[in-house]
Amino acid sequence: MIFDIEKSPANPRLKADLAKRGSFVIDTQVAMLAGRIRDGVCLNGRFLAKVQLSQPPMKQDGKTVLAPETKLSFLTLTTKQGERYYPVFTDEDELARWRDSAVENVHKVVVGFNDFLPLMKAAPDLDGIVINPMTDNFVMPKALINDWNEQLKKLSELIQKQMELQKKAAEEKKKEAADA
Repeated sequence: MIFDIEKSPANPRLKADLAKRGSFVIDTQVAMLAGRIRDGVCLNGRFLAKVQLSQPPMKQDGKTVLAPETKLSFLTLTTKQGERYYPVFTDEDELARWRDSAVENVHKVVVGFNDFLPLMKAAPDLDGIVINPMTDNFVMPKALINDWNEQLKKLSELIQKQMELQKKAAEEKKKEAADA
């Protein structure tokens, strides 16, 4: 999680993909778009979120720091059906659309997909994450977040194995060249 926001995130491709939802009818197009949205969220996405702090942050050596006893609470939204979500936003424009003026000492932070799982575990009563709730309203239930996390783990394992195989092949090639 990043508190010092020098450059706010912008996710133009993800925003464009979210806008295309519902416009495809061919299964392969839908699957490709779903994959791009997943990748945009999991691999590349950085999002803005609002947090309430029990005390204001301090500046130290040009960085924003929190006192050790500071309590941090992510703001949530509740649907008419009583479901609770952490709202996250693709950019400043989307963040500006959601206002919660009743909450004091609110700050924005940058979060990524890897921050979602600990947030979900820390708040078992939450139903998930919603991206751009005022426009795109892309709801990610806990089950989807967990599924995407498992997919990322498997992909990471495959990449690691491939790198090991390539390293081994390069070492064998180098050894063969030295023996020749």
